[in-house]
Amino acid sequence: MRKLTMDFAIQMGSTSTVIYKKNDGIVLNEPAKIAYTREQVGKEKKGKKPKFLTKVVAVGAAAKRMQDRSNKSILIESPVLMAKIADVELAKKYFAEV
Repeated sequence: MRKLTMDFAIQMGSTSTVIYKKNDGIVLNEPAKIAYTREQVGKEKKGKKPKFLTKVVAVGAAAKRMQDRSNKSILIESPVLMAKIADVELAKKYFAEV
């Protein structure tokens, strides 16, 4: 039987994300921000939500630097609000990039 070990710890809050690795300490400490664009794909159908294509522009410190400096087509937010993941898809894209 395989032994389950705890080699990583991840803390994702509304302001920052910290990843700790056993024997290495903190390996990531980044702002929990993601900058992205979202465009509608296809036509909106009656009674159904429209589908969107989300493209990541920046994450972490780079996304935070863009805040209040980017144009209106680039959205910047945290996937976590009030200690809960507010947008699962954005959280997945955030972790894919960091």
